[in-house]
Amino acid sequence: MTGFTKNYNNTLIIIIIIVIIAIILAIAIIVIIIFIQARNSSQTSSINSSCNTNSDCSNGTFCSNGICIASCSSSFQCPSGWKCTNGQCVPSCQSNSDCSNPLICQNGACVPQCTSDSQCNITQTCLNGVCQTKV
Repeated sequence: MTGFTKNYNNTLIIIIIIVIIAIILAIAIIVIIIFIQARNSSQTSSINSSCNTNSDCSNGTFCSNGICIASCSSSFQCPSGWKCTNGQCVPSCQSNSDCSNPLICQNGACVPQCTSDSQCNITQTCLNGVCQTKV
């Protein structure tokens, strides 16, 4: 009977260790999820706000055509509902109505109508991401 008790005690110890490891992993996963949500929440609040220079934007974002944009190398780095396009986090979209003015929907991402005068008609200039008539 002592051999059975010994094996039973060893099995019980192993089960307890496995449960403790599972609890630690669950806590770690919860902490990671909270961290990612907090990061995305703070990024979203500064992204898409208006700006004149990079100093108007928070860390990790820069001013592009009058709008604070987060830099990225993959969509994983962008907040939920956003995607990485040309190194910038931009809102995902299906039509122009999904984008805030002056952005337009292009290839599933909200982007400026223009980034340079060459993208506008000859009588227009690119100002804050929008083609406008030259004055």
